[in-house]
Amino acid sequence: MRRACSYFLFLLPVATGVAASESPAPSGVAELDTVVISATHTERPLRYTAGTVTVITDEDIEAMLAQDIGDLVRYEPGLSVTSDAARFGLGGFEIRGIGGNRVLTEIDGVPVSDAFAIGAFSNAGRDFVDPEVLKRVEILRGSASALYGSDAIGGVVTFTTKDPVDYLRGDGAYTAGKIGYNSVDTSTVASVISAFGDERNGWLFAYTRRDGHERDNQGDNSARDSTRTAPNPQDYSADNLLAKGVFVRGNDTFRVTLDAHRGETQTEVLSSLATQDYSAIYGIPYLVQTEAMRGDDTQQRTRLSGEWEFARNAGLFDTGRALVYAQQSVTKQETFERRTTTVFGMPASVIRERVFDFEQEAIGANLLLRKSFVPGAGPEHLLVYGIELEHADTVQQRDGAQTDIATGDTTNVVSPDVFPVRDFPPSTTLEAGIYLQDEIRWNDLTLIPGVRLDHYRLDPDSTDPVFVADNPGIAPVEIDETNLSPKLGTLYDFDERWTGFFHYAHGFRAPPYNDVNVGFTNLAFGYTAIPNPDLKPETSDSFELGVRRAGARSGLSVVVFHNRYDDFVEPFVGLGVDPETGLLVFQSQNITSVTTEGVELKAHYDLAALEGLRLTGSLAYAEGENDETGQPLNSIAPATAVLGVGYAAPSGIWGMELVGTLAAEKDDVDESAGALFTPAGYAKFDLLGWYAFTPDVRLNYGVFNLADTTYWNWSNVRGRPADDVAIDRYTAPGINASAALRVTF
Repeated sequence: MRRACSYFLFLLPVATGVAASESPAPSGVAELDTVVISATHTERPLRYTAGTVTVITDEDIEAMLAQDIGDLVRYEPGLSVTSDAARFGLGGFEIRGIGGNRVLTEIDGVPVSDAFAIGAFSNAGRDFVDPEVLKRVEILRGSASALYGSDAIGGVVTFTTKDPVDYLRGDGAYTAGKIGYNSVDTSTVASVISAFGDERNGWLFAYTRRDGHERDNQGDNSARDSTRTAPNPQDYSADNLLAKGVFVRGNDTFRVTLDAHRGETQTEVLSSLATQDYSAIYGIPYLVQTEAMRGDDTQQRTRLSGEWEFARNAGLFDTGRALVYAQQSVTKQETFERRTTTVFGMPASVIRERVFDFEQEAIGANLLLRKSFVPGAGPEHLLVYGIELEHADTVQQRDGAQTDIATGDTTNVVSPDVFPVRDFPPSTTLEAGIYLQDEIRWNDLTLIPGVRLDHYRLDPDSTDPVFVADNPGIAPVEIDETNLSPKLGTLYDFDERWTGFFHYAHGFRAPPYNDVNVGFTNLAFGYTAIPNPDLKPETSDSFELGVRRAGARSGLSVVVFHNRYDDFVEPFVGLGVDPETGLLVFQSQNITSVTTEGVELKAHYDLAALEGLRLTGSLAYAEGENDETGQPLNSIAPATAVLGVGYAAPSGIWGMELVGTLAAEKDDVDESAGALFTPAGYAKFDLLGWYAFTPDVRLNYGVFNLADTTYWNWSNVRGRPADDVAIDRYTAPGINASAALRVTF
């Protein structure tokens, strides 16, 4: 933490100088007075939030031409979205180096389903939302278990979809259409939004269609084998539908929402074509040649929810919200492979078909209540309390067949598997939480203590015939865990512009069902993954210390953080060779502790000499360590800064912004398992702009990576070996352009 503090002390006077002048800021730009909800479940200015929250509005999404969840955090140091370069595309969010299912992702308060991956043909991600339907995104950095429960140990991403009232301003109807093109994957987007009603009652319908191809990179090797660095040929399409009704009756607001997303991708996986020589293993001439491979992947999510916001002059609460929902998420990935096995010079060709299914169905209910009061002459209090319940069923299966091309014979034995198989039994989870938070304000000092009690129950189907047949002798275990997660935030107003804050939060994450009861064996390659019924829950203690300044022409935020994760679950740790079976054994294990720490800075300054000209800057530096081994955490991204200079014409007709992203070299990695590829630092520049032909016709455009810089995003290459001949496959796109035209009728 000493290193992070030294950065803090160095940056504070620099940033203070940047934020010295004041005058009105350009319209349409988020300030520290932006209202946030995720940090405390109450609406409050970002300046008065005890914690670090990134807010991305629909105006921001349109301005930066965001096509997917990865683009949403393009200019947010310390945040990233994982991606698979060969086939599977985007995965999920990482916050300060912590990602996967440790980051809670919600859409309108409904959690997105889990991610799960195993082997080369199975990878269910969390890319279930289209940016076109989003009103705002809030990203809460650091543990938030005290308000959000088990899945928020690494942070929270909350998506809020649009409402009819966002478009209806007294008129009875609103319709807008949008078309766009993105050269990075030669994709097109077409969307339409229609709203009917008035400012109190109305319906909204939004539909988006996307069609595109493989995402460009800077690899130039088009070989049809594992040395290929050019992108694999790919076609994709996606449909997103949002239908929402909002009805106001007195002090009550009712919302009913249907949210559906479906994406389909077809990939010629040329990078997986190869000839492998197993002669040394089998002691005879033995060659296996993969001649063709195609992947057909489908991902869909359907959510139906009802929400009731109410205001009452009641004794126990003033305002509240009740939410009920049902959601189904399905990932289906089909792989078709043609291969020839040659033994003693005699070839035999087969067609292999594999099907991976991952499905999660959830129903849930939340109740949130707020109560403000002043006891006598004491301080002001704002109580927030509530209860959350979710029941989820998760089913995963891999199936397949192999057909001899010469004879037409078909078998369910596709080495190393005898299909169908399950890598964990069908699992039912019940999560229940109750929480209480009190915001106590004395003049310039605010304390925000809170606590949450969580109960987690895992009930696997130990009699499932597929799992039992595939994993003989393995008895799935149940889990019952209860945990208390406290938090404490403090805010102090030094004056009308400066605010300091401190935030402590205890995090909790129950042992994941797939790590507890996983079962997978590959006899051909001599390894097995076994369950770990003794996994302990992960816990964390997170600390943040920061200062913010909000002026008429300037803003500043500087934060130092320190997080310690105890009993951190590391998937598939090698345990050595089992002397009885001769198989290399892997098992998910608890790491004693993991520590991450760093500093983050964000500032803007509007020049008084030229109205409409704005300078912006942000920086994130972090480091992490496995306290058990003393090795650095490879999930921590290198230091990154984003600098921008933008101009919005006072006429409101046009604007432009030049944005530079600078990343340092990643020089602190754990190479205990072998030398790893560590990309050099880089600088890239993007040019964004907009032009309003009329109040109802607007063009947004962007040219990205102007200098055609060759670089790698760390989240996409970490863990790659230093001698990887196909490392250019993971390069980011070269120069590319995007444009979108929106017309309002």
